[in-house]
Amino acid sequence: MAAVPQFVAADRAPPRVVPNGAALTALLVDDNPADQYLAQRILLRAGFTVELASSAADALSLAQARQPDFVIADVMLPGSDGYALVAAIRAAYPDAYIPVIYVTGLSDEDRLLSGITADGDDVMCKPLNAARLCAKLAVALRLRELNQTLASQRDQLARYRTEMEHDMSIAKSIIDNLGSERSLTMPNVSYLLQPVETLNGDLIAGARSPAGAQCFILGDFTGHGLPAAVAVMVVHGIFTAMVSKGHAIEAIATEINRKMRQLLPRDRFLAAVLIEIYPDSGTVSVWNGGMPEVILTRADGRSSNGFRSTQLPLGVLPPADFQCAPVRRQLQDGDALFVYSDGVTEAMNANGDMFGRGCLQQCVAGADEQPIAVVTRALQQHVGGVRQGDDISMLNVRFNRDQMLSFEHFATTAPASKPPAAWFFAADLSGKALRSANPLPALAGAMEGLQGFGPRASEICLIVAELFSNALEHGLLELDSAIKRRPQGFAAYYSEREQRLGQLAHGWIRIELRHEPQDDGGELEIRVRQSNGGFNSASAAHSEPAKPGDASRGLRLVRSLCAALAFADGGREAIAHYRWRNPPPQ
Repeated sequence: MAAVPQFVAADRAPPRVVPNGAALTALLVDDNPADQYLAQRILLRAGFTVELASSAADALSLAQARQPDFVIADVMLPGSDGYALVAAIRAAYPDAYIPVIYVTGLSDEDRLLSGITADGDDVMCKPLNAARLCAKLAVALRLRELNQTLASQRDQLARYRTEMEHDMSIAKSIIDNLGSERSLTMPNVSYLLQPVETLNGDLIAGARSPAGAQCFILGDFTGHGLPAAVAVMVVHGIFTAMVSKGHAIEAIATEINRKMRQLLPRDRFLAAVLIEIYPDSGTVSVWNGGMPEVILTRADGRSSNGFRSTQLPLGVLPPADFQCAPVRRQLQDGDALFVYSDGVTEAMNANGDMFGRGCLQQCVAGADEQPIAVVTRALQQHVGGVRQGDDISMLNVRFNRDQMLSFEHFATTAPASKPPAAWFFAADLSGKALRSANPLPALAGAMEGLQGFGPRASEICLIVAELFSNALEHGLLELDSAIKRRPQGFAAYYSEREQRLGQLAHGWIRIELRHEPQDDGGELEIRVRQSNGGFNSASAAHSEPAKPGDASRGLRLVRSLCAALAFADGGREAIAHYRWRNPPPQ
């Protein structure tokens, strides 16, 4: 029988390693009874509960029945070795950190190093020294505690990430549901939003104004993720609400800038392009604040200057210093506007080369299909496998007068939100008020409150807008529509309009809305009267088909929507009758 080794004096009182109150189990594997006895005594005095095994098979059975907190294994075991045993235990508990100390009777350096490289935490030579073993146990337990802390933090981060991704997906769903699909999916419109993260820092929205204008915004917020997404929701709500009430892009840009200064931190701003296209006249107004130049391609292949940034991004200037002066031009059938964020031109390949504006213009100019599809393929080929570094947004709007003048999307079988009632509403605007006031939003709000025409309000507002425009431009301002027939005539016409409107000091316009209920519907009489002459009602009110560029095309469209349209007092007063019916009950 082997002699049982005795503790030397330094080993007679080994320190306690396991904290009081903790229950930790050590698996001790050694086929030498004397060495096993010595190690067991040290472990017991250190505070461990000890499970003994003399072979790898017995040790593995014990470990599979109950996960050990600590393993001390002899390198040389019957039928196997300690390395294989430890590998099997770790395989049984892949997510647990179990400290392992190998013990060996050999003292050569290679043998000691092999223990550490074989998935062990430390190696000790026999006979064991109690103080040294307890010191190594204390270090191993500190590592175990650290590992458990890291594992707990890892699990917390994983849960946080899962919750965050869930919240992000909900936010993305809300933002996606905000999209103006009816405008952005029109035949003349295509777009792409490709975010870096789940939530997009870029914004594309479209809407149609009550007067029939197609309005768009493409913006690029500072930053990505949730902060940018919150700002997207704020701007989207302002844009769609104001377009639906008939506000021009000048007023929309001004209000977005004011709201951003009020709600968002000073380091958050929005580079944006706002577009307003009137299909009847082909007039396009573009406000560009901090975005790349909007590409304008002509249907006949002529080169044309785009719309460069002429303003600072939204949210930079205080409201008192903010000025909105859009650039206006004339579009012909087949002309197109291509708007994009800098994520397109600044996309880099593995060599650090950017895609660049030159490549983009070539793709857009040479596209025999949808330009966005051509640009997307070129971008993918350029960047290769390089990860996208910024949100990518593109919007292409092709001017097609017939498509854009189609009122199929206004047609509705839905009833009015209120029963037909008799009511009267009037608005008087003086010359000074007309310089800054737009009556359409107020009138649209009044009609919604009084009757609730629903989608029919778009047709009604278009009628009012056209009659008001004629009263203002050809009555008070005495503008000649013949200007529009000249080269760049629309730009000259609206430049002259702004100049005369800024100087307007006298005159007035009165708008009257009188509604009378009828069976299952009603009739709305719209009267627009102005104080001056200068409007030739005879040439404008006839019903022959209008040609593109005809100055009276808008009034012809009004006639097609009304039951009757007449002019009185030498053209100073326009009277339109709009009739509507609720659909029969199902």
